[in-house]
Amino acid sequence: MPAVSDAASPAEFLFRTRIRFHQADPAGVLFFGRVTELLQAAYEELVADMGLDHRAHFAQHETSTPIAHLEIDYHRPIQAGEDITVRVRVARIGSRSFTLAFGLDDEDGQRRVSAETVFVFTLIEGERFLPAPLPEDLRARLARYRVVDSA
Repeated sequence: MPAVSDAASPAEFLFRTRIRFHQADPAGVLFFGRVTELLQAAYEELVADMGLDHRAHFAQHETSTPIAHLEIDYHRPIQAGEDITVRVRVARIGSRSFTLAFGLDDEDGQRRVSAETVFVFTLIEGERFLPAPLPEDLRARLARYRVVDSA
């Protein structure tokens, strides 16, 4: 899926894409399962923007960052042919995990979908994934995209 990405600010990452016909259901609405594909694509672009090596980060040889929790709220349908901006920010950095907050917005800035994913840093030992402390380097890279809500 072709996309253009750029940084909106030091604390937010943008991933822009057009919804393709094959991503829609028979009514021309973005199929719900495809939302997770958009989240993953935005995450992969964020990894590149953070300066991490894509192959090394996703290789799962010694470490991995599997998703432990995914939450999606649908506000309005997204139609095939629409241009969507996926806004990504780091909502939380824990000792062994981090949470990304996503907002899928249309061209007018209307929020269509909100999502949060919790990634757990793990060490891989054989077939076991063992939660481990986030490496300081990863923690520092994530902190560039950390947004603290002022509530």
